[in-house]
Amino acid sequence: HDAFFHELETIKKLDITNKTKITNLYISVFLELGYAALTMNEKDLALAYSDSSLLYLEKLPEEYDKSGLQLASDIFRLNALVSKNEIEKRHPLAVKLLNYLNTTDENQSGFYADVQNALSNYYFNTKQYDKALGAINKVILHTTQTNDETNLNEAKARKSDILAARGELKEAFELKSAVLAYKDSIYKRNATRQLSEMHTLYQVNELEKQTLEK
Repeated sequence: HDAFFHELETIKKLDITNKTKITNLYISVFLELGYAALTMNEKDLALAYSDSSLLYLEKLPEEYDKSGLQLASDIFRLNALVSKNEIEKRHPLAVKLLNYLNTTDENQSGFYADVQNALSNYYFNTKQYDKALGAINKVILHTTQTNDETNLNEAKARKSDILAARGELKEAFELKSAVLAYKDSIYKRNATRQLSEMHTLYQVNELEKQTLEK
């Protein structure tokens, strides 16, 4: 959800009244806390944060363009409702997000991948595996074109789950193996970098000791 961080940075730079700016910041913070709650599988807490973000959206003045925050809130709420399996409430949001995609140029939207991800999760949860696969493939294409390696790998992991659900077990296994290999390479790369930094600090410390001893 990098788009949410982008939205937050945009808000900070706006020349608006303090009250409106604080309201915007509250909404963004509630969304980030909501995603953290989902990560921890705290589904009720995630929905509570979603409720809070929607409540603060209503506090914004009518003349203020809140379309970005509204979209961010809708994306998160669909993800939260899917995780809770709230069947009746999630469908209208899925339709709303699909309409957004149909009326928005991919290159003009910082939320394109987030919307497709949310729809893919929704389709997967409702066992519409063909549509889930179509949506996640669009995320993979988008993140490949934007060189977004982290979100690309996450999308591939979700695609592996979809393929498994469709009974394409060989393809699912191969993709999951590639995903795990990437994560392992990132871990090794970070470990190597940290060791290199520690070695550099050690060398600097030794040089400082030698200088003091002289």
